[in-house]
Amino acid sequence: MGCPARPGLPGAHEGRPVSQTVVLSPTGIVGYGFPERSFEAGLEAGPQVIGCDGGSTDQGPGDLGRGTLHVSRDACYRDLELMIMGSRRLGIPLLVGTAGGAGSAPHVEAMRELVVEIARKRRLHFSLATIGSDVPKGYLHDRLDAGDVEPLDGGGRLDHEAVGSCDRIVGVMGAEPYQEGLRRGADVIIAGRSSDTAIFAAVPLMNGEGPGQAWHAGKILECGASAAVPMAATDCLLAWVRPTAFDVAPCNPELGCTPISVAAHTMYENESPYLLREPSGTLDTRRCEFRSIDSRRVEVTGSSFAPAPRYSIKLEAVRLVGYRTICIGVCRDPALIAEADLYIERVRKAVADRVADTYGPGCEYRLEIREIGKNAAMGPLEPLATVTGHEIGLLLSVVAPTQQQADAILAMARTHALHGEVSGRQGLLSNLAFPFAPSDIPSGPVHVFALNHVVFPGSPTEMFPVRLERL
Repeated sequence: MGCPARPGLPGAHEGRPVSQTVVLSPTGIVGYGFPERSFEAGLEAGPQVIGCDGGSTDQGPGDLGRGTLHVSRDACYRDLELMIMGSRRLGIPLLVGTAGGAGSAPHVEAMRELVVEIARKRRLHFSLATIGSDVPKGYLHDRLDAGDVEPLDGGGRLDHEAVGSCDRIVGVMGAEPYQEGLRRGADVIIAGRSSDTAIFAAVPLMNGEGPGQAWHAGKILECGASAAVPMAATDCLLAWVRPTAFDVAPCNPELGCTPISVAAHTMYENESPYLLREPSGTLDTRRCEFRSIDSRRVEVTGSSFAPAPRYSIKLEAVRLVGYRTICIGVCRDPALIAEADLYIERVRKAVADRVADTYGPGCEYRLEIREIGKNAAMGPLEPLATVTGHEIGLLLSVVAPTQQQADAILAMARTHALHGEVSGRQGLLSNLAFPFAPSDIPSGPVHVFALNHVVFPGSPTEMFPVRLERL
């Protein structure tokens, strides 16, 4: 069930159990990079599986809406090539979840194409599984009619009209689709939207390790060596998962894990510091103990997992709301800075008049002007609202129904921000400097998240088709 780690390497366990599952996480997200020396050290520790997260919702809904890669193709290729070569050398599976950044069909296909290209270049032959996570609207309509959809906090009641307005819907898979792919003989799995922890928990669970230990280890592994000191999301982490405990240690000898660093990552990105919800149940860390084995490795005990009464899949969806154009200007004029809020209101009023003249009074658009250096991050919640500096930046953003309208309205806003009235000044003034030419930057479609709900499927795998091919 497990391979004993080789003496002298991060996985050495002198006098400790050798019946375990060793999991290697090379980096926080495919394409973020990792040191090859760290990865080689991780391979020397004898892992049974390599797992890597491929995306996140941290960057917002844009990747899911556009179907574009979160990290460059070149960066993803580099990481995937090293991981595939390492997994084939050891004859162990490679699992990648939330492929391409958001895990929808175009993301999975883009990563699949990279895997195929790498296999051809390296003359490798193996079984590749792709796991889809897109949710057909018809499926969700049926589940709605059956009463099998429930809101999460703030989600509100879901109706058929809301489902129809979504441009793309994905489900967040658990460990079972990965396990299905492995049972069918996959050597490499490229999966759609996934629970981060499921990528790393799937094989330990198949090997009979403790579910609490498997899920908790997955939580620590999901972001590479982020649980190490110094924190390094772009480095490699190992976990040794057993029935009643697990250990973690970074592969880089310049890094180390401490009880505090591992406990802190347990609480990362969670609604509760102790309870972590997964499709099949809840990880409970309230009775965990974190103990240093040596200066670099930490043992965790006391993790438990409570199965859910009903298996649930979280839904993520996006809806197109328009198109955006932005512009950045900088100002060092103390007179304008002193009345910046008033100045911005004048710009808004002038733009509203111009838009009405150009498109009619019913034109819908959104103009946002952020004062970089003054309340730009927190807005009205900023407690230091009276603090000003010697310069500010103005970030102008327009969202409109079409890109052409966004470009046009942004140009209006930029013109009025450049030549607007400043109290006590006379004549034509240029109040801003633009660091880029052209100054206006079309940024394309704008999406918003549209669902915060869970669906109760008929089985853990019915929403996630596995496609197997031989390369």
